[in-house]
Amino acid sequence: MSASFNGDQDTVALALTTGFKIFTIEPYSTLKKRNIGPYKIVHLLHRTNILILVGNGENSHCPSQKLIFWDDIEQKVVGEIANKHEILNATIHTQMAIIADKNKVALL
Repeated sequence: MSASFNGDQDTVALALTTGFKIFTIEPYSTLKKRNIGPYKIVHLLHRTNILILVGNGENSHCPSQKLIFWDDIEQKVVGEIANKHEILNATIHTQMAIIADKNKVALL
């Protein structure tokens, strides 16, 4: 499980063993909850419908070596980037995604 702020610092994304949850800080309110996991990393692109997800590797649906771009309005994967090694951390910005594994940090 992990937690991350979006770029505007007003929303938090939680990676859960069952999926993910997005909520606002002020006022506290759950925006969305999806049971499509398990994920170890979830980041929301500002206040958009685009998230990046990294599975915890417990099943083939959620591998820990793949960065998944998820469109929450369409409720589907809109892109993937496979990595040779397990992704240890990842984040997203309007113009790039960043992933880190045991050997490198990559700007995509």
